[in-house]
Amino acid sequence: MTYLLFAYFLALCLPLFIRSWHAALTGLRIQAIAMAAMLWLHGLHMEPTPIIALVDLLLFRAIFAPWYLKKMATERGVAKAFDLIPANLLVWTLAAILIMASFGFSTTLVGQFSRSLTHLGVACCGVLLALLILATQRAPLGQAMAVLTLENGISLFELHAHHHMEWVAQLGLTFVYLLTVLTMALLVRRLGTVDDDGPTHPADSAVL
Repeated sequence: MTYLLFAYFLALCLPLFIRSWHAALTGLRIQAIAMAAMLWLHGLHMEPTPIIALVDLLLFRAIFAPWYLKKMATERGVAKAFDLIPANLLVWTLAAILIMASFGFSTTLVGQFSRSLTHLGVACCGVLLALLILATQRAPLGQAMAVLTLENGISLFELHAHHHMEWVAQLGLTFVYLLTVLTMALLVRRLGTVDDDGPTHPADSAVL
């Protein structure tokens, strides 16, 4: 399980330093695949709720969401060079502080030698880094990826639980995620020319 959490962590952090929205969408895809593998390894994948969760993770989060956002971004001509967070030392330092704070919080919550330490630390990183992206992004595509990263972080928290919600509730959450993706993609399609390169672009004032 640790190697899956490590893969999730890399998929979360590396796109912050790679100037490409393709890398960010690939990161979202890897996060979803890693969570699906964790759910499968829990051994409860034959029950109704985990089956719905697996469909959500593999079909909607790993395949549909990255593909549809890519389609909308390509149609609107969003530049391939794309920063999830501003490429400066201050923001990178803030991201590092959030990562350290996440694992510090996890240690305080479950203890230094608990097996839950890594899981909760990575999940907390997902939530806090998503909020950092959301706070620093002006581009609709970047804001959309921040929201989906936040959704993945919350789902990783849920995977830590030893029980599953009713299948109807899981189905509702899957529907909400799909609706979120469609909404984000619509905003990317309408405001996709907005970017974060500076005030020289006429549409720079548009935000979600």
